[in-house]
Amino acid sequence: MDGCVPVRGDTRWTLAKTERNETMGVLHDRMATDLRLRGMSPVTPRMYLRCARAFAAYHHRSPAALGEAEVRAFLAEGLRRQPSPPRSVGRHTVNGM
Repeated sequence: MDGCVPVRGDTRWTLAKTERNETMGVLHDRMATDLRLRGMSPVTPRMYLRCARAFAAYHHRSPAALGEAEVRAFLAEGLRRQPSPPRSVGRHTVNGM
């Protein structure tokens, strides 16, 4: 998912009504509400929610069942898969400044 982190396997969600999907819906709605209450730009909650979906898809489980170790694994995999910036980034100057 753009700018989020890696995806392991198939990330499509089933539409079957299961306890897992209902939990995910409740967590999604609560997170969306919390982000709106903070007064963020409309784009920010969309990005945060997309990353939360990627996190759950990566582990194939609800975020409610995941902890610090899973967050660290998810973020580490994202760093591993993201291309590193060119070495020259930040070293160039404009007009000798």
